[in-house]
Amino acid sequence: MGSTSPTDDHDDGQSGAHEDEHTLNDLSRAGSVIQHAIKYLMEKNVDELAIASALLGGGLGVLANVLDRDAIEKILTNAIASVRAGELHTPGIATQTPEK
Repeated sequence: MGSTSPTDDHDDGQSGAHEDEHTLNDLSRAGSVIQHAIKYLMEKNVDELAIASALLGGGLGVLANVLDRDAIEKILTNAIASVRAGELHTPGIATQTPEK
């Protein structure tokens, strides 16, 4: 049976919605900063692979601060699946893998 606390009547999911809105605002702000940084680096003729590698490494470092190893592995597994499914391919961009 549910609680009859008066505060339960007022919790209609709004706190979750507020947290979601806050998260979306943070994501938008972070995305904007990253896009400006990428644009700046490209204008300075920094190699695209170097930019992408630095962003990936930095992103993994941030994830390591807030998630455990299993959660990070799940994220990376999903990312690999997206690559294999062609979800990240942009038409007109080379699809060849870099030489090793």
